[in-house]
Amino acid sequence: KNEIKFEEELDLSNQNTIDKLKEADKYIKIDKVGTIEVDTTAIPSLSKKAKLTMHKLVGYVAPPGILVDGKADTNNVVGKVTLNKETGSASFSVAHFTTFTAVPEIVLLSPTTTTLSSTKDLVFKARVSDAKAKVTGSFNGKELANLKPDEKTGEFTLTKLEVKEGKNELKLQATSELGKVTPLVAGISYNPNG
Repeated sequence: KNEIKFEEELDLSNQNTIDKLKEADKYIKIDKVGTIEVDTTAIPSLSKKAKLTMHKLVGYVAPPGILVDGKADTNNVVGKVTLNKETGSASFSVAHFTTFTAVPEIVLLSPTTTTLSSTKDLVFKARVSDAKAKVTGSFNGKELANLKPDEKTGEFTLTKLEVKEGKNELKLQATSELGKVTPLVAGISYNPNG
């Protein structure tokens, strides 16, 4: 099971809250790998700061991304995510409760700039946090083949890409055993005149 440790005092003086906590399994979902959900509409007193730990994230070599209600966290609800590779456990703090889902995250390691003046020896290097995830993608609309992450690091390289003058677009996505997908879209401009 996943874990929830509240970091603020909970007000359990309300009889409605007490009654609903007697049926906690209806409102607090911590059994599913990669997901923690608390129904704060039913039990509003549980919408507090907490530290969450998701267990059994097998295959992760870097911290996963965490979706908030199935979407990217644009409101900084989730704090820094840490991963214990040996146990497959990811921990993070949350500002309040909703549904949190672990997903593979793709990071572009190189090039580190979005503007290029030379394509000589150009190699794109990326890392997916779940080394067992299936990675697919395209570059300027052309499908990329054989994107196989290293099993220990999650890193993979893209070579022999046809870079055109002006804007180029790299799209990568990863699907984990949990069935979740997080896309990476990177725009890279090529200006051979500097």
